[in-house]
Amino acid sequence: MNSIPIPKTSLPTFVSQQTDDAEYYFLNHSPSPHEDLTVFCGGMERCAEDYLIDRTSLPYYTIEFVAQGTCRITLDNKTMNLGPGSVYCYGPSNPHRIENLGDGPLIKFFVCLQGRKVTDLLWQSFLKHNRPLQVPEYRWIHDLFRMLQDCGQRNGTTAQSSCQLIVRLILDRVEQLSSCANNQCHQALMTYQRCRSFISENFATIHSVAEVAEHCAIHRAYLAQLFTKFAQTTPSQLLNHYKMNAAAKLLLEGKLLVKEVAAAVGFDDPFHFSQSFKKFYGISPRNFAGQYRISETCFLSECAANAFREATSPPELSRVAGG
Repeated sequence: MNSIPIPKTSLPTFVSQQTDDAEYYFLNHSPSPHEDLTVFCGGMERCAEDYLIDRTSLPYYTIEFVAQGTCRITLDNKTMNLGPGSVYCYGPSNPHRIENLGDGPLIKFFVCLQGRKVTDLLWQSFLKHNRPLQVPEYRWIHDLFRMLQDCGQRNGTTAQSSCQLIVRLILDRVEQLSSCANNQCHQALMTYQRCRSFISENFATIHSVAEVAEHCAIHRAYLAQLFTKFAQTTPSQLLNHYKMNAAAKLLLEGKLLVKEVAAAVGFDDPFHFSQSFKKFYGISPRNFAGQYRISETCFLSECAANAFREATSPPELSRVAGG
């Protein structure tokens, strides 16, 4: 990106200092009051465990998107816990409190807006609901915020107009995807996210999908239904993605034998691990380690490269159709 990192000491006072990592962009410090929509600033924050925002006001309308982790927010005297896929909005007259619950890394995106028609634009997506929205297939929102981040940080002559367009796309997509978020759908989604988080955090010690269902206190068939509905994949595929991704990284580091890598990602049988790895990447783990441990940048065959890209991101964020 073409942006220059901004020291924390140079940030506006409303930007939190309680981050382990953050990227910000600032596009217009003095927007015209006659503009319909202006993107003032935005960013991505990997929040510290003690992250806490407690404001009585902010001079901008702000949209925030939770990409990973969980937080507790209070808006209009209503307190709720939010997980990945949650999108919420607050305005200049809305006191708000945002707190990291600390049960995993909290990563969120935000964008601050001004303009004559901001409230009209936000009405359909946020203000009429007067509550946070849960987006089932939130990979779309994640990708749009990533695109917004990239355009904002490039900060070229077309950055403002490009960011405005992306914000409009975000609002439109949130409205479309959150339309099914009735209470029943919301509860199912929260159960899915709980199961998915358990897999992502414990994949190395999980040996079967039955263990996931038992830990999350649901029937295995219902677990499969949840993944079909919200991720267009299966629990076993997601579990395998995490295991194979971790195995590839360990092999490329070159510090462990194949059988040790197998054990590290939860395979009791090295032969079964080798079969699974070759089916996933199209190459045996031994050959993978020998062929691609050339440098930090590894040039894989087309087939292996596609599989590797699939493995390095959660499925619902890496593909349009999921799975």
